[in-house]
Amino acid sequence: MDSGCWCASFQAVRKDETEKLKRLVSFQDICVISEWGETILMLACRKQNLETVSILLKHQKVKDIINKISHVEGLSALHLSIYLGQSETTCLPFVMALVEAGADVNTSSRAMMSPSCVSACKGFMSVLAYLIDHGADVNAVDQTECTVLHHIVTKPYTCVILPKLIIAGININLQNKFGETSLYLAILFNHECAVNMLLETNGSCVDLGDREGITPLMLATKQNEIKFMELLHKHGASLNKQDGCGRTSLYLAVKNGNNKTVDVLLKISGCNVNLCDIKGKSPIMLAVQNSNVELIKLLHQHNADVNQQDDLGRTSLYLAVQNDNLKAVDVLLKMDGCDVNLSDNKGKSPIMLAVQNSNVELIKRLHQHNADVNQQDDLGRTSLYLTVQNDNLNAVDVLLKMGGCDVNLSDNKGKSPIMLAVQNSNVELIKLLHQHNADVNQQDDLGRTSLYLAVQNDNLNAVDVLLKMDGCDVNVSDNKGKSPIMLGVQNSNVKLIKLLHQHNADVNQQDDLGRTSLYLAVQNDNLNAVDVLLKMGGCDVNLSDNKGKLPLMLALQNCNTELMELLHQHSADVNQQDDRGRTSLYLAVQNDHLNAVDVLLKMDGCDVNLSDNKGKSPIMLAVQNCNTELMELLHQHNADVNQQDGRGRSAVYYSLQICRCEDCWMINNMEIMKLLECFGAEFKTQNHGNKLLRHVLKHSDDYFQHLVDSNKVDFHDLDKNGDNILHYLARCSTTFSCFETFLTDERIDINHINSTGNTPLMVAAILYNIPYMQALLQHGCSTNISNINGHTVLHLSIIGFVKCNHCNYYYTEWDSELFAAILSKDIDVNAQDTVGQTALMLAVKLGHYNLVKQLCRAGADCKLLDKFGKSMLHYLINFSEISDVKLYKYIIRGFGVDITDTTGKTMMDVAMEFTRHGELSDAFELINYLIAANYCFQNLGHNRRDGMFTVQMWDPSSGRINSHRKLLYESGADRIDIVSKLPFKEDEYRDYGDNDAQTIKCISKESEFHSFCNNICLKSLCRRIIRQHLGSNIQEKVTQLKIPITVQNFILLKCSLEDKYFNLETDDSDDDDYGYDIDMEYDTDEFCIDLYDSEDLYNCYTSTSLSNSSSTSSLSSSPPSPSSQCSLSAS
Repeated sequence: MDSGCWCASFQAVRKDETEKLKRLVSFQDICVISEWGETILMLACRKQNLETVSILLKHQKVKDIINKISHVEGLSALHLSIYLGQSETTCLPFVMALVEAGADVNTSSRAMMSPSCVSACKGFMSVLAYLIDHGADVNAVDQTECTVLHHIVTKPYTCVILPKLIIAGININLQNKFGETSLYLAILFNHECAVNMLLETNGSCVDLGDREGITPLMLATKQNEIKFMELLHKHGASLNKQDGCGRTSLYLAVKNGNNKTVDVLLKISGCNVNLCDIKGKSPIMLAVQNSNVELIKLLHQHNADVNQQDDLGRTSLYLAVQNDNLKAVDVLLKMDGCDVNLSDNKGKSPIMLAVQNSNVELIKRLHQHNADVNQQDDLGRTSLYLTVQNDNLNAVDVLLKMGGCDVNLSDNKGKSPIMLAVQNSNVELIKLLHQHNADVNQQDDLGRTSLYLAVQNDNLNAVDVLLKMDGCDVNVSDNKGKSPIMLGVQNSNVKLIKLLHQHNADVNQQDDLGRTSLYLAVQNDNLNAVDVLLKMGGCDVNLSDNKGKLPLMLALQNCNTELMELLHQHSADVNQQDDRGRTSLYLAVQNDHLNAVDVLLKMDGCDVNLSDNKGKSPIMLAVQNCNTELMELLHQHNADVNQQDGRGRSAVYYSLQICRCEDCWMINNMEIMKLLECFGAEFKTQNHGNKLLRHVLKHSDDYFQHLVDSNKVDFHDLDKNGDNILHYLARCSTTFSCFETFLTDERIDINHINSTGNTPLMVAAILYNIPYMQALLQHGCSTNISNINGHTVLHLSIIGFVKCNHCNYYYTEWDSELFAAILSKDIDVNAQDTVGQTALMLAVKLGHYNLVKQLCRAGADCKLLDKFGKSMLHYLINFSEISDVKLYKYIIRGFGVDITDTTGKTMMDVAMEFTRHGELSDAFELINYLIAANYCFQNLGHNRRDGMFTVQMWDPSSGRINSHRKLLYESGADRIDIVSKLPFKEDEYRDYGDNDAQTIKCISKESEFHSFCNNICLKSLCRRIIRQHLGSNIQEKVTQLKIPITVQNFILLKCSLEDKYFNLETDDSDDDDYGYDIDMEYDTDEFCIDLYDSEDLYNCYTSTSLSNSSSTSSLSSSPPSPSSQCSLSAS
C-alpha cells in the first residue's frame, strides 16, 4: 500500500469520513500503524467514534494489533476507550465492541494499569462489572501496588460493585506500597458502607497497619470517628497495638486532645492506659505536656501510673513542673501515690526544676507535699545550691525558711552554696547564707574555703564581709598548703594582703613546697608586695622552701638587685645554704650574674669560700665557666684559689674540664691558667694519677710545655691504668722538645708496663708513631716484652701500620729503616701471640712483599703453625687483600710450588684468587711461573676450587686462557683436571676469517682445545710423560741429565715461556710499589679509633684477629659448601 493510501485511511478516521473509510478497509493491505507507533484503532478510540471503531474492527489486520501499546502514551485501544470516555454510558459500547473483537481485558499499560483499574479510577462501575464478567483479574496491581478495590473505596457507590468483586475473589487484605489496605482507605474517605461490607467479609484483617504502623483503628481515632472505632473493636481490632513510634490508639487520642474519643477507648475493656511510645512517654505524660487537666483526671481514673518515667527518667509531675503548669501540678499532687521526689536520669527532682525556673509558687507547693529540699542530683547539687547558682535571692530565702534545709550540703567537688555565692560575687547571698549557719570555713575537694575563693577572684568586698564573720579562719590553706594571703601575693593585690594581715593572717605560713608569702612575692618580682610583707611584724626573711632555697636566692636568680638589697636590709642571711649546700653567692656565680655577685660580696659577712655539699666553691665555678671577670672579682674578696672539693680537686682541676662552650675553653685556657698562677694556685697536688697532665695533653700542647718549663708539676706519677708520662707522649702527634728530658730521667722507667701489658714503645707502635718509636729505640727500650695478648713491638708495628692506613687518619708508607732497627735488637722474630700468630703471619695477611722479605731474612720461620694449626701459607691465601705476584714468587722460591695449606688450597688456587680482584694478567703471570717450575698438575682439579676461573666471550683474556689450557696440557696436566679447573663457557668462541669468501665461521674453543689434545705430536707427548715423571724443580733435574741444551729447552717449554719465568732469584724491575696500590680506597666506617686511647684501637684489631682465626679453624675441619665457592670472573 503506498503512502497515499496510508494517509487516506488515517485522514478518514481523523475527519470521521466513514464512507471513505469503508472503501479503504476493503483493501486487504491497509496500513494500520503510524510512523510514531500509534494504531489506526487507537486514533478511532481517541476520536470516540463508535461507527469508525466498528468499521475498523471488521478488518483482520486491525484485529491483529488490537492489544498493541502505543509508544507515546503507553496505552492500548481498550485503555484509551475507557480513559477518554465521557461517561459510563458512552464508554460501555466501546469496551464491549473491543472485547468482543478480541481485546485482552488484562492488558497492562506502561504504568502497569489494567483496564479494570482504569475503570475503577474513572468510577465506571458498569464498565468494571462488564470487564469482571469477561475475565478481568481483580487482584492485578498498578505501579503503586493498588488493586481495583483500593481505587473504588475512594469513590461513591462503592457498595454497588463491592459484592461483585468479593464474588470474583478479590483479596481485601492486599496492601499498596504505602501499606494501606482497602479498609484503611475506606475509613480514610469515610465510606461507612464500604467499611461495613469489608468488615463483614470473611478473612478481613482489621489490624493491618500502613508502613508507619498506623492501623485502621488508630486512623479512626485520629479522625475522631467513634462509629468506626466501635465497629472495628466489634470485629476484633486491637486497642493496644502500637505503631512504628510505639503509639497506641489511646496515645493518639490523647495527643489530639479529644476527651470524648479518649473516654470511648478507656471504657473498652482491655485498654492499657500505661503503654508508652518508643521514648517511654505515656498517655498521661502527653496530657500533662498538653496541659489538659480533664484528660489527666480521666486517665488517672482508669489507673494511669502517675509515677511512670520516660527514657530520660521524667515523671508526669516532672513534666508539669518543667512547663510551669501550676494547675497540672496541683492535680497530680492530689493523686494518691504521687511521688514528689522522683528524679530524672541525672538525679534532678521536680523541686530542683522549679528552683531552676525560679518559680517560687511551685517550690512552696512541692514543699507542702513533702518535697525533699536536701535531695542531690548526680553532681551533688541540692535545690539550695541551684538557687544560689541562679543568683535568685527570693528563692534562696524561701528554701532557707523551709524546715530541714541543710545550708552546708556541697556538690561532688565539695563546693557549698556559700562558696558558689562567693564565686558569683553576691554579697547579699553570702550574708543571707551565713545568717542561716553556713560554714564559712568549709573546704572543697581542693581544700579551698569561701575566703580562699574570694581572694582568688580579687573580690575585696566579699573578703571583707567574710573576715567580719565570726569564726572565719584566715589561715586555712588548700590541699597544696597555699593560704589566702599567699594567693593575694600571687595576684599582686596589696590591698588584700594588708586586709588579710589585719585579720591575723600568718605571713610565715608555708605551702607543701615550703614557700612563704614573701617567697612567692620575690618569685613574682613584686617589689611593692615584698616591701609590704617585710614591714609586717614577724615576717621571717630567711625561711627557705623544701629544697633550702631562700627568697634572697630567688631574687638573684631573677637578677633583681633591688630586691636583693631590700631583703638584705631586713636581715636576709647571705651565707645561708640550700639542701645542696649552695649559697646565694654560689648561685650568682653559677649563673654568671656579675652584678649580683658584686652586690653580694659588698654585703657584710658574705663568705666567699663557702662551698656546696661536694666541696665546690664559687671560684671553682667561675673557673669552670671560663669567666675571668668573676675570678678576678672573687679573688679581690679573698677567694681561696687552692681550696679543694670533696675529691681533693682545686680550681686548677676545674680549669681543665670541658665547659659549656668548648671553643671558649680553647680560647681562654691560657688566660685562666695564668690568672690561677698569679693568684698563687698550687699545681702539684692536682696531678694525682697524672690527671692534670692527661687533660693538658688532650687540649693544649703549649701549656704542657709551659708546665714542664716552669717545673710546677710532678711528672713521675702513674694513672689508674698504670700509664706514665712516656705512655701519654707516645699517644701524641706533637713532638715535644722536652721528650729527651723524660727519656734520660732515672725516675721514669722507659720500659714501664701498664695494665694492658704495653710499654711506651708498644703504645707508639700501636699508633705507628714513628718519631717516638725511633727515639725510644735509640734509648735502649726493650723490644721483647709481650702484652696481655702476647704481642711484641714487632706485632704491634704491623698492626699499627695497617690501622693508620685503613682508618684513613693519614696515609703513611712502611718505614723499612725503623723495622730494621727493631729487628736489629735482640728480638724474637718468631714470637707468637695468644692465638699463635707470628709477625710473619701478620705481614702475609697484609700482603706486603718487602716486609715479608725483611722478616724472612731476619730468620722468620715459615713453617710455624698458630694454635688452630694454620701456617703462613694459609694466611697468604685466605686473608691477603693484595695480589702481589712478586710476593708469591718469593714464596715459591723459598718453599717450592707444591706447598698446600691445611684446607687443601694450592698455589694454583692462589692464581685463581687473583681474578677476584680483576687482575687477570697477574693470574697468567703466576700460572706461567708454576708451569716453569713444573707444578704437579696431575692434582690440578682435585681441590675445593674446581671450576672457579671463568671469562666472558667478549673479554680480551678469553683467547689467552685457551692458550694457557694448551700450555698446561703440554706441561703434563691431565685434560679432565684442566677443564674442571678452567671450565668453558657456552658462548666462548674464536673467529676465523675466510679472505676469499668473506665469511665468518664460529668454532667452539672447547672443540678447538680437545682437537689440540687429540692431535698432539709424538715429540710433545713424550715431553708430557717426561715432565710428569720429573715433578717439581724440573730445571735442576734436567740440568743434571746432561742432555743437549736444545733438548733441555724443549723439555722446559722455553719455546713457550719467557726466560724470566725460569729465574726466581730476581725481582721484577718494574714493580716498585711494594706489591699493592697505594691509592686503594678503604672503608673508613669499618674502624672507629681514638688516637688517645691505644687500648680501644688495639682491641679493635685483636677481637677481629681472634674471630677470623677461629672461623678459619672451623673451615679447615669440614669441607666447604658449594655456596661458599664464589665464581671468579675477569671483566
